[in-house]
Amino acid sequence: MASRGASFVNPADLVVNLVACGHEPRDAEAIVSGLDARKAADPTVIDYYARLLATTWLEAFWSVSHPWSRAVVGAAQRWAMHRRDQCAFEKVRR
Repeated sequence: MASRGASFVNPADLVVNLVACGHEPRDAEAIVSGLDARKAADPTVIDYYARLLATTWLEAFWSVSHPWSRAVVGAAQRWAMHRRDQCAFEKVRR
């Protein structure tokens, strides 16, 4: 779904949808990594967006029982955790 805001938002939302469809978070990120909007984005901002999306969707869909809602919330959480783990790994490598 198209949205207004920072240019990285649409590729980030695509990552969540790809994860919800069965892709691993790292593979979903690799799919969008070549997009100009994604390349121009600050990784720290994407980390924050991933966490914001996971918590916002968890709150929004807390009581909704539709299978896609559960899939999207779970995907957003998996992606946020992947970003967190990736950030921690990068700090250890430095």
